[in-house]
Amino acid sequence: MSADNYEFTRIVPTQKLGDSGQTIKVTASTDECKKIAQQFDLLNINRLEAVVTLRRWRGPKGLAIDGTISADIVQACVVSLEPVPARIEESFSRRFLRPEMFDRKAEQDEVLVDPDAEDPPEPWEGDTINLGALIQEHFALGIDPYPRLAGAELKLIETDGQKADKSTPSAGSEPGNLTASGRPNPFAILKDRFPGK
Repeated sequence: MSADNYEFTRIVPTQKLGDSGQTIKVTASTDECKKIAQQFDLLNINRLEAVVTLRRWRGPKGLAIDGTISADIVQACVVSLEPVPARIEESFSRRFLRPEMFDRKAEQDEVLVDPDAEDPPEPWEGDTINLGALIQEHFALGIDPYPRLAGAELKLIETDGQKADKSTPSAGSEPGNLTASGRPNPFAILKDRFPGK
């Protein structure tokens, strides 16, 4: 987990962690909020903070991290492009183990994925962990991919100077010549050209 790949970096030493763990409050600076907003195409991040607990897991060669993220962001409405304020509240749990703790043979065998099971532990090397990277990853999961301002609606598209209106059949489109969606049946013209077919 390289710090170079993230706009948000908080390197925390782990050598002295015990079973009781350590709780840390992390707050992104104004400059960090601007960089993260640019990365995820947000108009603004007014606030981004997290409370994270680190503790030993499965002995000295494992690490458990549990956190809660809270943020106030502003996105562009997918319909009108107007600002849409939103609140993000995300909780996460991650588990890490030293590489030697992984069963190499099990990794080579076929792996069955259970979507309801907890995420498997991840490899962890060194004596530090980048909390900023974990927070940034889970912050991204809380972003609404299709933000929409209340009451925003798509307008009818004009074609050849006329508005498409499904509620009004086009001229000469009697019921038998319409599809189930109310549009003219493209094969109806064949009935007129080849009567009796």
